[in-house]
Amino acid sequence: MLSEGSYYFKLMRPKQWAKNVFVFLPILFSFQVFHSHQVVRALLAFCALCLASSAVYAFNDALDFEADRHHPKKKNRPVASGHILPLQAKFFSLSLLLCALFLASLLNLRLIVIVCAFIFLNALYSIILKKVPYIDICCIALGFVMRLLAGSAAIEVKTSYFLFATVFFLSLFMAAGKRGQELQEVHDSARHVLGFYSTAIIKYIEIASMVLCCSLYSAWVFLTYQHGLFSAINFSTIPLVVFGFWVYYQSLARGSYGDPTEIIYSSRMLQFVVVSYVIVLAISITSV
Repeated sequence: MLSEGSYYFKLMRPKQWAKNVFVFLPILFSFQVFHSHQVVRALLAFCALCLASSAVYAFNDALDFEADRHHPKKKNRPVASGHILPLQAKFFSLSLLLCALFLASLLNLRLIVIVCAFIFLNALYSIILKKVPYIDICCIALGFVMRLLAGSAAIEVKTSYFLFATVFFLSLFMAAGKRGQELQEVHDSARHVLGFYSTAIIKYIEIASMVLCCSLYSAWVFLTYQHGLFSAINFSTIPLVVFGFWVYYQSLARGSYGDPTEIIYSSRMLQFVVVSYVIVLAISITSV
């Protein structure tokens, strides 16, 4: 039997914090990863986004506990299972939000605004936008773009528009994959918006997002190489990205639950691709 504190920790969904690693992309691609003060700023932004994300999850669980009880996996969440009351989850969400804003205030006003926008978008998503087909997955993708914006704001650097577009279509691909798996595994009572989707449309969105993401990323690699920001070895990250998409797509085809964090945690091949990508990128940066 878990303690009450354990259920509150579970309500925060710490596994989902892995999504906030997008905060570190600006410091990596701006070559400031070796500046300790910038690393500290990025870590603070990461913690702020983790708390903000957990605030959103707690608020969403408080709103959706009835529907979650019909879902094969979500029925075990603290609020849906009855271990935490919806009102308690809402107060907990508010306390997490205040902590997130406090951490953001230690850096700059721009980060505070982005964290507020992130919370507002996700709150709007939880209340109404998740019920609007196609807009719902676009909101999820936009959330990842905001994580990238938060990373840029934390270390006060400008990030390439190509990178923003790449992250958006990568996120759209993952969101569509999750909807596709939900469409196969659950019915409309668990998520009403699924009634407006079809497997064929989901596949079109996945393929289009995958192609656009790979194309934009390739364009970004060529552009940065022309400006002398990376060495030629960075071109080898393009097949790594394509291969990563193929592995992820195969995981979806095998019926893996479409949550990106669960797929990455369970796929040794994807973990290998991510580690290899980071190593190649680091070599490319240091060999310029």
